[in-house]
Amino acid sequence: MNITKTGSSATAANSASLRSADFALSFMRVSIIQECVAACELLAEELGGDVQSDPLQQQLSECVSICELYLGANVRESRYRVRYGLLCAEICAETMRACRDIRSAVSRECQVLCCACVNLIEDEFQSVLSN
Repeated sequence: MNITKTGSSATAANSASLRSADFALSFMRVSIIQECVAACELLAEELGGDVQSDPLQQQLSECVSICELYLGANVRESRYRVRYGLLCAEICAETMRACRDIRSAVSRECQVLCCACVNLIEDEFQSVLSN
């Protein structure tokens, strides 16, 4: 009977450890995406201009919007989470390329964070991408 208790305790501890690791990974994902949103918003503010007429402003706005939709879908565990995720990765990649011609620290940060989002989402949905 002592062995069963020890086995149950080990299983419970392992389960708690896995939940903690999942929580840490989820928190990291949310943090990176939120930082990407903040960098895009800051770059849009730094550049000025009109969202309606400036293609880069439009791109930054789209990136912010889809990142927020993806975060919301994750929280709700929406059936569209994968679609939003893949679209978010695509738009972040486009935003990263669009920012290459701008020479500023904020633009560089935006590129790095967009790239991190793309990598993070591609890793998360690797099985979907391979099918």
